[in-house]
Amino acid sequence: MKIIFSFLFTSLFASTLFSQQLIINEVSQGTGTAEYVEFVVIGTPGCASPAPCIDLRNVIIDDNNGFFLSGGGAGTAPGAVRFSNDAFWSCIPQGTYIVIYNETNRNNAIPADDVSLLDNNCRLILPADSPLLDGTSAEPNSSNPNYPANSFWSAGTGSWASLAMNNSNDSFQIPNTMGSPYHSVSWGNNNNGTIIYFAGSASGLVFSFVNTVNDDWNNQANWASASAAANQTPGVANSVQNDAFIGSMNPQCGMSAGINIVFNVTDETCTNACDGAIDVTI
Repeated sequence: MKIIFSFLFTSLFASTLFSQQLIINEVSQGTGTAEYVEFVVIGTPGCASPAPCIDLRNVIIDDNNGFFLSGGGAGTAPGAVRFSNDAFWSCIPQGTYIVIYNETNRNNAIPADDVSLLDNNCRLILPADSPLLDGTSAEPNSSNPNYPANSFWSAGTGSWASLAMNNSNDSFQIPNTMGSPYHSVSWGNNNNGTIIYFAGSASGLVFSFVNTVNDDWNNQANWASASAAANQTPGVANSVQNDAFIGSMNPQCGMSAGINIVFNVTDETCTNACDGAIDVTI
């Protein structure tokens, strides 16, 4: 009994720890059902090369499971999705973007599918029904907020139907193993226990972590709501500040140049006049 308890505790602790190294970076309702969620693998800022990596195996992603509001009209789509137990997810470099999208209505702003960790573009793009994602279709649901045991998850059976976001009232979250969300974005009537929350409908909107004040992803002031049509940025930074935040964890993933050099040249007024000049601004 003591050994079993120790194993269970270690497993739960490990899953909770890993989930705390993944955050939501953007949630888009797109047009109609062209929805996606973008995550970022986080870690300790540094300049190590290669950057440290995180084990994301079995980390769950989901919409409202009843935590933010229970019962009907709370946007609780039955089931959930998780990163599979495949070795692929065992070492994802910090600073990596992960975009999961509705496989039945692909948002046109999303780059091509990408499951390579060797192309140095710091992003993974997957449909929700990717073989690299597991699914469970029954729980959680509107009457049961709990996530099922391993035996109820099926490899390669993820589906956006289990994540579908209600335009008016819903949430998206990365739940801790022990029940409460580690990170979440909510809207409408999902106003219980929220972390990031936007009043009203999310129809046609994108919610983005733009690091307005600092790099705290749980600070409402660091988030923005805008038109999805003009402001979606799947697979790339949401702002210059967001780019700097991601680049601080993995210099290979920052798009902004570290040094910008501007040359201003003044030609000489006549051959051999030797009155030309160059000004260099760094």
